Amino acid sequence: QTAEAAKIKNEMDKRINEAATANPKDKNVQSKQLSIYASSEQYEKAAKLFDEMNAKGQITTNSEYEAGYISYYNWPEHEKQVIAIINEGLTKKVIPENDKVYQILGHSYYMANNTAGAIEAWSKGALLSKDGEQNLLLAQLLSEENEYTKSKEQAQQALSKGVKNKGEAYLILALIESEFGLNNRTAMIEALNQAAKYPESK
Repeated sequence: QTAEAAKIKNEMDKRINEAATANPKDKNVQSKQLSIYASSEQYEKAAKLFDEMNAKGQITTNSEYEAGYISYYNWPEHEKQVIAIINEGLTKKVIPENDKVYQILGHSYYMANNTAGAIEAWSKGALLSKDGEQNLLLAQLLSEENEYTKSKEQAQQALSKGVKNKGEAYLILALIESEFGLNNRTAMIEALNQAAKYPESK
């Protein structure tokens, strides 16, 4: 069944490629080709096609923008392109604001060594997220920036939302409360005791 599905997919790819070659100015055909490249993890091809379409003003839908930034996100060392694409789509109000978009944007800023950008993106994502994951990312990053009070607040929010990796959140709290941060030994010990309850922190 898997082999048959792959065969059908390859045939579809072939037909779309042939149609795109025959109709290079047909936006709908180009858009389908972009979607196929991205969904089949041919990220470099998808990124190149996205750029070609965007240069001609043919990127007009959220799915097209998503194909572009997801492709660059999965292509190492292309964080700047991810940032540019997402910000363009958000500015045009084509990309809807949601936690997923801001998580990717924040991570791209972080990998590009733009701490301020990462904090801004994850802060927006944290407000929209219900799982606490971006609060935890913020807590870690803010602690690295010695913003201990803000980091503590984000770690506590992550826990209140039921973040999956609770042990990590408590370890961050322990670091924040240590002599290197807020210097509250009692709170540090309590956080370490809580962290010990979770296997990922051992």
